[in-house]
Amino acid sequence: MHIGNLQSSSGRIQDALEVLLIRWDETREVWKDQRAERFDEEVIQPLREQIAIATPAIGHITQVIARARREVEE
Repeated sequence: MHIGNLQSSSGRIQDALEVLLIRWDETREVWKDQRAERFDEEVIQPLREQIAIATPAIGHITQVIARARREVEE
């Protein structure tokens, strides 16, 4: 896998999350019952947390791969 693929995938995930959260906020304006709250707690919030963890990890992996490639090429 190319490093650029990892970086662009991470960016696409972030962009998709932003769109999802905008749409979710719009949805919450009309969906205000307990099921909406449960969906937020069980789906939206965990997804936010997982992406917040994954994004820096992808950045770290990208750096490790780049460093390994440089060392192999030397």
